[in-house]
Amino acid sequence: MDFLYNVGLKLGVPHKAILKENRATNTFENARFSWDVMTEAGVKAEKVILVCKAGHACRALLTYKTVFPKETQFHIAPVIDKTGISKENWYLTEEGIKRIMMEVEKIGRYFGHHIPNWVNQ
Repeated sequence: MDFLYNVGLKLGVPHKAILKENRATNTFENARFSWDVMTEAGVKAEKVILVCKAGHACRALLTYKTVFPKETQFHIAPVIDKTGISKENWYLTEEGIKRIMMEVEKIGRYFGHHIPNWVNQ
């Protein structure tokens, strides 16, 4: 994803410090392929900053937690895309409500069967 790569460069992140994964077609693939890129580069995933759309942050975090080692600490850096949806305003428009409810449905479909396994871990 060149957009986020370019944002990083503009913010002063050195080119060599940016690892790109650009094969994924969904969030699970992105997590798996990102893990592969980091492993191949010899990067330990002790602390990870997960940059994603604000409305997608919860599902993205849960997805990455299923792929990365349990001890990985995640920090979320939500970005507001062209829709303008954030955790502070999602409920103020029909579009915001619709998008977030779709995310909630996806969370249920993707992770509902995992919940019993998360108890007492």
